[in-house]
Amino acid sequence: MGKARRELSEKFDIVEAGAYRGGLNSYREHDFTSIVEYMAIKRQDAQEEYERHLREVEEMHRARQSI
Repeated sequence: MGKARRELSEKFDIVEAGAYRGGLNSYREHDFTSIVEYMAIKRQDAQEEYERHLREVEEMHRARQSI
């Protein structure tokens, strides 16, 4: 789980860094959403990905224990 957490953390850092590069071009690049909305969407997507990965790991762990 350490690797997954590290990868998600890096993605968060990239998204948050984008907050400081605003303007009309940024607005256009992100499907005409504000940087705040874009960051919220990216955080939600990353959180969902993390939770999905965590469930998969837990399922694999349970499967190993039942053997």
